[in-house]
Amino acid sequence: IWMFDDKWLEVTGYVAFPLMADSSDELLSMLNQWDGCCIGIPPTPYDAIEVRLTKAVEGNARMATFGTVRGRFKIDPHLVGGWLVGLYAMDQATMSPQTYGGFAP
Repeated sequence: IWMFDDKWLEVTGYVAFPLMADSSDELLSMLNQWDGCCIGIPPTPYDAIEVRLTKAVEGNARMATFGTVRGRFKIDPHLVGGWLVGLYAMDQATMSPQTYGGFAP
């Protein structure tokens, strides 16, 4: 996977935004669906990308559950108390929503 470090990539998958925010400039792009609470299973550090968007997403785009993110991919281990909680990051990203309401195409 190191060959992708610091490269510009496009990834399509499930997305989740922080809860309780009117707009957000960050999201999780994930292999499996998860809504932060009750639908699906929480992602492991190996199947989620922490995405930082260049522009905050507002309105209906925040309701997207599946979409494409494009940005600069980084391998950046995030440790908390010696535990790996995140491994992949993407910055300078844009997001194109593809599905709303919990269903993937």
